Amino acid sequence: MLKQLFQKSIFLGFMLSLITTSIPALATINDAEAINKAGRQRMLSQRIAKLYIASAWGIRDEAVSSGLDTAIIEFDGALKTLRQSALNSAEINKKLTKVQNQWDFTNAGFKISDQGQFVPNMVSVTTESILKKMNDLTYDYEQLMIKSNI
Repeated sequence: MLKQLFQKSIFLGFMLSLITTSIPALATINDAEAINKAGRQRMLSQRIAKLYIASAWGIRDEAVSSGLDTAIIEFDGALKTLRQSALNSAEINKKLTKVQNQWDFTNAGFKISDQGQFVPNMVSVTTESILKKMNDLTYDYEQLMIKSNI
């Protein structure tokens, strides 16, 4: 009985080690998910601009404010995920850093809008630039996927 318990504990220990070493691999995104996230960032950048400008024009609607908040949270989370991806080349990391810098600058505009000050021109320009950069990054991730399937 003690021998069986010992064998089961060894087996359980082995299984737990397999699970815990697999968790980091599960946390990473694959190339198709990276393409999807980068592509979705393009749409989110435009949604953020549209909703922010609606707020700047004085449209006080719950759908506008909650939609803007949700889009900002989704964009920020996806950008963090992309920046942490093991798939990234040095060039992709460099491009993502540029997007992050513009995103940080854009966030400063969101913070002052809480005080009733709006900078729609700045948000429009930065989100348009982010759109173009994310379009390039979507292409870069597509190329990574093509290369990995050759």
